[in-house]
Formats: sequence, C-alpha cells, structure tokens
Amino acid sequence: MLKTLDISAVLPIAKILAVEKIGDPLQALTSRANQLIAGQEYLGKVTATAQNGAQLVEVDGKLLKMELGAQVQKGQTLTLRYMHSNPAPTFYLLSANQAGSDASTAISPAGQLIGSILQQAEEAGSTERFQAVSVVTQNPKDVPQLTQDLKQAVQHSGLFYEAHLADVATGKRSIESVRLELQNVVNNPNNNTLNPTISTLPAQQLAMLENQRLSWHGEVWQGQAMDWDVYVEPRSQGEHETTPIDTQPRPVSSEITLHLPHLGKVSARVGIVEGRVQINLLTQDATTLATFKNARQQLFAAMVAQGQTVDALTVGQYE
Repeated sequence: MLKTLDISAVLPIAKILAVEKIGDPLQALTSRANQLIAGQEYLGKVTATAQNGAQLVEVDGKLLKMELGAQVQKGQTLTLRYMHSNPAPTFYLLSANQAGSDASTAISPAGQLIGSILQQAEEAGSTERFQAVSVVTQNPKDVPQLTQDLKQAVQHSGLFYEAHLADVATGKRSIESVRLELQNVVNNPNNNTLNPTISTLPAQQLAMLENQRLSWHGEVWQGQAMDWDVYVEPRSQGEHETTPIDTQPRPVSSEITLHLPHLGKVSARVGIVEGRVQINLLTQDATTLATFKNARQQLFAAMVAQGQTVDALTVGQYE
C-alpha cells in the first residue's frame, strides 16, 4: 500500500481492491485484470474517492478500487502500466494529471526522452538509414572475407549496442567485442576523429525497432557505395485470421542496391523462410538484363551445389 504519493515519480501500486463484496473478491478482480496485457500502459480516470484513501478508477472500461493516497482526487487522469496479476493485480503509476486536464498530455519519462531524441535527429536532418563512415572491405573478390567484413560492419555499427551489452551480462558475448562498437570507438580518448553518426544513432535505433528494418549505406569497397536493407516481411492481409501469429513463418529479406560502372544500377533481394531461398535481381539497363538472363541458370546451379534450397530465381527490369 502506498502511504504517500509523489505524482511526479514512477511509483508502484502494491495492489488494487475489489469493488464487489460478494463471492471471492480477489478471484473476481483477478479475472477482470487478466483481460489486461502485462507491460502495456493504460489511462485510468478517478471516478470517486473515499475517506479511507481508496479511489474508484476506470481502466479500459473496468472499474477498479485502488489505494492511491489522499493526493489523488476525483477527476484526475492516471497513466498506469499493468505489471501482473499474481498474487494480486499490480500496476505502476507513471503520472497523474490534474482534474480536467487533457489526458493526451500524460507522457511517461521514457516517452519524453524518446520524443526528445527524435526531435533532435529531425533538427539535425538525419535519416533512418545508417551512414557508415569507413570502407567495409579491402578484398571485394574474396567472397568469404567480404561476408565476414559485412557481418562485422553491422555488429560494430552500434545499432545493436544495448542488446550486445545484455549478451555480455549473460556471458554470450565478450566485452572486447563490444569495445569495437561505434559508441566506444567515438568515446575512446585516443580517438581524435569526431564521428557525426553518433549523434543520430539513437534515432536510427528507434526507427529500426519500430519498422523492423535495418537500413545501411556506405562504401562496401573503395569507391563503391551500397544501400543495404535487412527486414522482416510484413504479414499478408488476412494471414492472422487462419494461422496463429506465433506459428506463422515470416520471410527475412536482405536487399542490396549498387550503381556499378559497367552494369549500372542493380538490386538483388534474397528472401529466406524456413531455410528456403528466393532471389530476385533487378536492373535498369537492358543489356545488363540480358546478361542476367543468360547467367541465371549458372547462378541457380552454383547455389544448389553449395547446399542451398532455392525455390525461385527471377530477373527483371525496374519499371
């Protein structure tokens, strides 16, 4: 139970009390709270207060009795995060607006921080595409080495920095590998080069989380720029209606775009789902298209020889 309430801080609400007096009140309350989603934020409206310090709060159409203290009054709007229902339904109080204020102004501290990061990135003119500042590989003809260099370019970009720190904490990754990431390289006192990417990196991390898409741009080898996107394919319309969402295999696609000196603009998209591969090659140039068509059987056979299960290999021209 809360004895005092500081509505400017994030405070736990130890439990909520049942409205009903008949039957098993905790069972009835738990059944009602189980309809809420753990971890999700909800707006609550204080509809009534009692002399003993308890309040009736309407949350997602459900009327719940909570002990919030005398500082919370009738008419106030609360921002709550539902935590769990065992042994009793538990919320965290994120903020409490004054009675009659606009509920849309209730923003959690995390939300305010995210908004500030995005605003700074917008003012700096940054995009959602990560801009690499160093060349990926010096050996473009060495395919295994190029593959390893591309992997390291992503791992050391800093886009996954927090996830990698969590891996360090659980022993899944060495601290030495994390020291090579952009955040630590820039903060190294021996590094005299200011990397402009670091200021826009948080906004790009947020965009990647929201869109489930890694967007990268840089020199893949000296003088050759490349755009690289890795993303999870969206679910088709109506797909979730026939198959439970957690059992639906969703293809992961890797798409690169280059402007080559002899072939012109070309793109290659490789989609993988359950170990099966689909490849689509696109070009702007008609001569390059003819070259792709003549070589596709050879490419298909080479991939099969490497143990790949290729469902389709198509070539086409940009519309």
